[in-house]
Amino acid sequence: MVSVDKNHEMSVAGWTVKGRLVTGGKESLSGGVKYHFKAPKSDVWLPLGEQPPAKVQEQIRLTKIKVKEILRARLAQSKKSKDDVKKPAAKAAKAGIKATTAKGAQAKQSKKLVKKPAGKK
Repeated sequence: MVSVDKNHEMSVAGWTVKGRLVTGGKESLSGGVKYHFKAPKSDVWLPLGEQPPAKVQEQIRLTKIKVKEILRARLAQSKKSKDDVKKPAAKAAKAGIKATTAKGAQAKQSKKLVKKPAGKK
């Protein structure tokens, strides 16, 4: 099975924007993204819902768009790879089932049914 890297980080104006791809649920079939922010010269990510200062909001908004595009491209590539892997396997499986079905039918005809004695109560 093909896995996809669900995290991507980019820096802008000293701030680090981290996007995390969310692939579960009905709403995020195309890949929703959750964002986290890290202040300059800090090792701690800001809590969810807390926004960076207004002077860097526009730059961060543009960076968030880039992060989302990158993560969705990864997801699309992953889905495409999974489809490519499934198709040859499905064809081989169908061919294998057809070949074993004919052999299995002959084997079943040659065997006689044997009744097992009933167990004691």
